[in-house]
Amino acid sequence: MKKGLLNRKTIAREYLAFLQEEVYPLTGIKELLSKEDMITLALIHKAKKGDLNACKAPMDSADGAVKQSIEVTQGETPIFKQLDIEVIE
Repeated sequence: MKKGLLNRKTIAREYLAFLQEEVYPLTGIKELLSKEDMITLALIHKAKKGDLNACKAPMDSADGAVKQSIEVTQGETPIFKQLDIEVIE
């Protein structure tokens, strides 16, 4: 990358922070909203209409992404490890 050029992350942050005057749907008053605000509001609007894919980002932002974990007890051995032992013996 040439010196002085902005990387993609910097450009995205600047774009999302850009303010413009829009009607805020909760108040009906024109306010300065960031592009990030407008994208979030658009996703919420789509989610309200039943778009399940649009639900994920606002919910993850508000509540945090759901983390999945798997608990392995001491008595369980991964199947591939068992197969390796049987082949070697």
